[in-house]
Amino acid sequence: MKVFAQISTLLLGLLTGGMVLMAFGLVPYWRSLDPLEFTRMFTNSLPTVGKTLVILTISSTVSVILAAGLAIWKKLPSRYWLTAGAVTTIIVLATVPIYFSSANVLLLHGNLSNIEITSELKTWQEIHMFRTIVVFWGFFAPYVLDISRLEPHNIVSKIELHGLSSIWKLNLTNQIRKI
Repeated sequence: MKVFAQISTLLLGLLTGGMVLMAFGLVPYWRSLDPLEFTRMFTNSLPTVGKTLVILTISSTVSVILAAGLAIWKKLPSRYWLTAGAVTTIIVLATVPIYFSSANVLLLHGNLSNIEITSELKTWQEIHMFRTIVVFWGFFAPYVLDISRLEPHNIVSKIELHGLSSIWKLNLTNQIRKI
C-alpha cells in the first residue's frame, strides 16, 4: 500500500507542478501575444501540452482514487488525505468536458475575432487558475494542516504515508524540535 500511495503522490505532484507551470508561465505568455500569433502558437503547442496534461490528469486521478479506496478499505490514517487528493483530481478532470474541450477547439481553429480570442483566453486562464488552486490544495493540504498543529510525530507519519524521503523526514523533525 505504501508504494502505491507514493506513486499516487508522485503523479499528483507532477500534475500539480505542470498546472502551476501552465498557470504562471505558459498562459501569461500566451496572453502577452498578439491574438493571431497566439492562435499559431496554441495550434503548435496544444497537441504536446494537451496530451501531457491529459496523461497526468488521468493517471493521477486513477491512481489516487485507487489509493484512497485501498486506504479507506484498510482504515489507514492516510485515507482522509488520499480522499482529498482524489476529490481534487476528479474536479480537475471534470473541467475538461465542462469547459476545456470546447474552448480548446474554439481557440485551435482560429475562427474567432481578435476580441473573442482575447476574451476566451481570459476565461481559459481563470478556469485553469481555479483548477490549479484545487489540485494545489489537494496536494499540499496534508502538509499545511499537519505543520500548523506542530505535532512532530503526526507530521512525520503523514510524510511517510505520502512517500517523501527519510532525509526530508529527518530534517523536518529536527526543524520542528527547534520550535
